[in-house]
Amino acid sequence: MRFVSSGSHAVLPLLTALAAACLFLQLCVSGCAVGPTYRRPVTTLQKFHNAVAVGAHQTKAPAPALETWWDGFNDPMLSGKAAGSGQGTFPESISEAGAITGRYVDSNNVSHGFLRNPAGDQFITFDAPGAGKTAGQGTFPDSINRAGAITGHYIDSSNVIHGFLRSPSGDRFVKFDAPGAGRTAGSEQGTFPKRVNEAGAITGHYADANNIDHGFLRVPSAP
Repeated sequence: MRFVSSGSHAVLPLLTALAAACLFLQLCVSGCAVGPTYRRPVTTLQKFHNAVAVGAHQTKAPAPALETWWDGFNDPMLSGKAAGSGQGTFPESISEAGAITGRYVDSNNVSHGFLRNPAGDQFITFDAPGAGKTAGQGTFPDSINRAGAITGHYIDSSNVIHGFLRSPSGDRFVKFDAPGAGRTAGSEQGTFPKRVNEAGAITGHYADANNIDHGFLRVPSAP
């Protein structure tokens, strides 16, 4: 003989739900207890990271020249190694005929222009008239056209930057400054020709006395 309670079907789902709720509550409580209580670490900056200390060590000594920045550390070993790191040959432009122009930096860190013929069996070196002869100065060719005319800039002995145009035969140099170009010695002001086309027109940019860059176009008939 079997007896079935009329309320058993209603009690079972209730007990199941209650057990699930208890299990969920236990998991939530145990999850909150995992790991130690977080405490923010105390961080103390060393003196050389402290803004006050950095300000106290500022000097009024003039900054070293950009082209010889390594000398500002007064470290003979660094100066000896870094001085030669920017030397070598730097091609900048190749014409449709295959001639290459660029610059090379000598052991005194002075830049000079060069022209390599298409066959590669002849190198011509040149300096724009008026180019300086101390470290960081010199001639900086940037472009050559099919005829062989070369344009670029040079830094004179007063560290002022000018543009130049070298004739294909190399027997004539034209110096030029874009109107409005700055002439502050040792600055990034001046005239920077970048391209010369087949007709001899030159384009580039110049930086004015406020160190603002502007574009320019020099037509072949310009003086």
